Amino acid sequence: MSVYMGNLLLLIIKILGLSSFVIMTFTIFKIPLRENHRSIAAMGMILGTVGYYIKNILNSPLYFIFLIAGFTVLLMVIRRYPILYCLLISLIGFGASTIVDTVISFTNMGLNLATIEQMKYDFNTNIALNIAYTGCCLLLATVLHTFKLGFSFIVRRFSGTRTILKPHNFVWAMLLIAGALLTHIFIVSNNEEYHTYLLVGILIVFAASILYSFLQNKKVLKDRYPKTGGIDS
Repeated sequence: MSVYMGNLLLLIIKILGLSSFVIMTFTIFKIPLRENHRSIAAMGMILGTVGYYIKNILNSPLYFIFLIAGFTVLLMVIRRYPILYCLLISLIGFGASTIVDTVISFTNMGLNLATIEQMKYDFNTNIALNIAYTGCCLLLATVLHTFKLGFSFIVRRFSGTRTILKPHNFVWAMLLIAGALLTHIFIVSNNEEYHTYLLVGILIVFAASILYSFLQNKKVLKDRYPKTGGIDS
């Protein structure tokens, strides 16, 4: 395979992978998929192209940070959500993505299918891992959609100065920033001894974020559906 065809294949795989990430994230937050298929396609195309350029061309360690920022901006521009809600969606989405990616990587190493060096530098291994990642994101999105799992927040509660300054939003911000920093360190770190500890830290922060989001979401549902006791029917 020529270098040109190899790079083109990597770009396509990256676009498909990040499109599946957008689908998974939208499903987590119960954002309708069918009505937003064009937005999903546009976000996947933009994030995939930017991600490919930053990671495969520039080889930048800031790949993860750029993707979080890019996805947040796209949500603000395309979905017109408040910035705090965009950050919440983006960081929880990438937290879930990191866990999916990590499970795939650890499974590969556990089954002796690929070494860390192969996962980082081998072309065929990279393609296989990206395909597996795409499949896992779509599978997770299907499970969430089938069982109607996810969050359903009132978006306007994330806009306005008074709303942003509420204590629960500061808790969210601290959890999300901690998760983003741990994930970034996990990705750029070359010290394998710390990877397990970092992964545990990411899982704890992610679990705390999900639990806190669940509790806040329960309050929202009670306000939205007072007659059903907070059950989204």
